[in-house]
Amino acid sequence: MLRQYFKAIDDHLYMPLQRAYDAAATYVYGASELKIIQCLLPQSSAIAQRVVNQVLCAFPNHQCYSGPLNSSDVRSSSLRDAEMFQTYIWVCLLENNVSIVQQELFPLCIMLYPTFNVQWQIVRYMLTLLEREFANLLPPDEFAQCASYLNALKSMFSPDVVDAIA
Repeated sequence: MLRQYFKAIDDHLYMPLQRAYDAAATYVYGASELKIIQCLLPQSSAIAQRVVNQVLCAFPNHQCYSGPLNSSDVRSSSLRDAEMFQTYIWVCLLENNVSIVQQELFPLCIMLYPTFNVQWQIVRYMLTLLEREFANLLPPDEFAQCASYLNALKSMFSPDVVDAIA
């Protein structure tokens, strides 16, 4: 019970949930954007689990500042990050633009990830895995609505961009 409370507080601090709620409120019932969110939202924790497990398998020897990827603290942070990226993608979809990622998520990652020794290839791999998860869970026409935002994120975190900044 207490764990659920802490997760709710953590989500409130790190996720742009209010912005997602506000954007969702502008849609009529049954809108395709809402259908996408209704499909993905209940599965967001399971998606994050699968993504993080695959990242752990792909980078078994990576050490973050806080320890190895499979340590409980780093794993918990990784799960939160995978859920956070999903929420940002949903806001992009609901607002029909990537400004929230450009103005909030990307600068936050640029500031924090190098400090915590999170390699950009891990972030890019996580985005590829999120894309696969969305593609597996959504009908093709709904996935197509998300694909442009996923591609925008992958472009932002490309080696050309992050290497130029770092």
